[in-house]
Amino acid sequence: MRIGILTMISNNYGALLQCYALQTVLQSLGHEVIVVNRKWGKLNVSLSIFEKLKCIKNKIQYILKNDPYENFRLRKLMLSKAILTYEDLKKYSSSFDVVIVGSDQVWNDGCHKVMNFDFYLDWVDYPKVKRFSYAASFGKDTFEATDNDVAIIKELLHSFSGISVRENSGLNICTKQFGVKARCDLDPTLLLQASDYIKIMSDYVQCNNKFICYYFLDPNVDKLELVSELSAKLGVGYKDNMPLRKRYNVEEWLSNIYNSNYVITDSFHGMVFSIIFRKQFLCLNNNKRGSARFFNLLNKLNLLDRLINIGDDLSESFEILSHIINYDEVESKLNAYRRLSLDYLKSIDNN
Repeated sequence: MRIGILTMISNNYGALLQCYALQTVLQSLGHEVIVVNRKWGKLNVSLSIFEKLKCIKNKIQYILKNDPYENFRLRKLMLSKAILTYEDLKKYSSSFDVVIVGSDQVWNDGCHKVMNFDFYLDWVDYPKVKRFSYAASFGKDTFEATDNDVAIIKELLHSFSGISVRENSGLNICTKQFGVKARCDLDPTLLLQASDYIKIMSDYVQCNNKFICYYFLDPNVDKLELVSELSAKLGVGYKDNMPLRKRYNVEEWLSNIYNSNYVITDSFHGMVFSIIFRKQFLCLNNNKRGSARFFNLLNKLNLLDRLINIGDDLSESFEILSHIINYDEVESKLNAYRRLSLDYLKSIDNN
């Protein structure tokens, strides 16, 4: 089938890699896959010549300055033409057999305030084109919206042939607020093996590195002090995986996690790749961006002890990080969830 993916493809390592992973898995199942090139922000009804020229200018500037995120999008994602207006989006719908929304926080209650109802696939030519979600995340335990918005989303979700969310809390939201049945599946990045990622970052893989890789979406003094203290106690150096002066390209960012001994992060995907690459890690609970996704995955893999709160007593963080994770057990659990998630994606053919 010809499948469209609509998801976050913003300037964020995790967002780009989850899109790449879902694209790769669907291609491996024999489908032609196109990533709908719909960037974050409100779409115009129409564009003037001046606005079109401005879009072209911005794209050229991205390429000329070798922006690491745009570089990855152009090299690794099967992008559609740029979607600049809502009319573009609607016209593009008819070229697909199926459109899948997800993963990442596409159903966060803040999204439709910016993206309208695009992530609920209101633009898809239903019933001619089937609507599915895969591991769509609400990001948190609650969904706050006006009664009118909830009614619109409810009607749209009832037209989906399959609804898959990323967190167990999303199951409750779907049932209680939208009256639809959903299932829980893994973030797409977890459907690929470490070897799949090693292939794309092979130029950056190194051996015998001893350092802490830290990746903070919301850095602060407490987090940086924790890294410094743990570095001294463990007798290893540390590396910032998102320095302000120069962003790593996506493959370098991955390799910094892979090449490290330890990872400290407040990022969901920073945590995910620590698990994929079998690292000893600490995850700092990021309440601001939603805790449900951290609890959900760590609980499934019996790794909840790796989640700590900044502001709590951090005296045990050294002992936690020094305790070796039994990754054979983790991998066994992960493979069971992988099979279930892959079975869902395979079933799209039959719905």
